[in-house]
Amino acid sequence: MEVKGVENLGRADSVAPAEHERQVERVAGVSPPRDDVQLSDAAKILARLEEVPEVRQDRVAEVRAAIERGDYVTDDKIRLAVERLLEEMEPA
Repeated sequence: MEVKGVENLGRADSVAPAEHERQVERVAGVSPPRDDVQLSDAAKILARLEEVPEVRQDRVAEVRAAIERGDYVTDDKIRLAVERLLEEMEPA
């Protein structure tokens, strides 16, 4: 292969695009446009559900057995369970 010179290669930019944007921002005092994302309420709820810890199958089995025996369900326990569920569903 024969190389006949470097005149036609063009000039490489010495400033990367991201650095160039920061320089323009500093000099002009203007921020370049940014992307904006807005999540729906449903998406926020789904994101919160991903944070809920995994189900403890051993505890579920204990509660089911207590319900079958008839000694688990009380108004206080139902109210407490609903309150905890609502707290978990509230936005952070």
